[in-house]
Amino acid sequence: MCARHSPRDPTRSHDGSHDQKSLATCSPRCVAGCSPYDQERCHLVSRSPVVLNNLPGAPTLPPDEWKHERSVVDPKVLGIKIDSEDHPWMPSGYFDQKYLRLNMETGEWIIIVKIPPGKPVPYHKHHAPLFLWVFEGTLNYIEEQWSAGPGTLVYEPPGNTHTEVSDDGCTVLIWSSGPLEFLNEDLTPAVVRDPVMWKQEIEQFHAVNDLPMPTSPGYFW
Repeated sequence: MCARHSPRDPTRSHDGSHDQKSLATCSPRCVAGCSPYDQERCHLVSRSPVVLNNLPGAPTLPPDEWKHERSVVDPKVLGIKIDSEDHPWMPSGYFDQKYLRLNMETGEWIIIVKIPPGKPVPYHKHHAPLFLWVFEGTLNYIEEQWSAGPGTLVYEPPGNTHTEVSDDGCTVLIWSSGPLEFLNEDLTPAVVRDPVMWKQEIEQFHAVNDLPMPTSPGYFW
């Protein structure tokens, strides 16, 4: 950011904005870098960073006269709370899983997996970024040659292929999207898992066991 847009800029007017002359003489690089909106608003992003706790007069709760700003992405939703206790454990090929979110449009999925002691996760491949959070136990990544214990966040990049095993058993939360491929020795897909297949298994599980679906929003949101 150039000196012209510093908080002590003498060309700044009383309302905090720059006059047109100062904007006209500002370098293009500075204008592009410090104004995500337009030149007249560049003072909004030229202020020094502040810590919210030290911000004078910052309310901990919004005043009564304020209006709640809804999401521009989905104005109908104010926020969603998922109680995992409403979602039963289901057998899913290799392990028991709880399905917290399966989005049929984007392919996004969030599940909780219970991995029993000594049972390896078969060699598999992800096609999208994957985040894994270990709740309890330890998960050993064979190819990476390290372990993830309770409270550990693991990131797995797209295209990653590996095997995992837990000596003492573990419970993990996984957030990803797209298909999950379990591979043969020649790296061809042996089994493909995705939200479409999981949806069919969930509906069948609830029908066979005469279980009600979880409260709104359920699984598919």
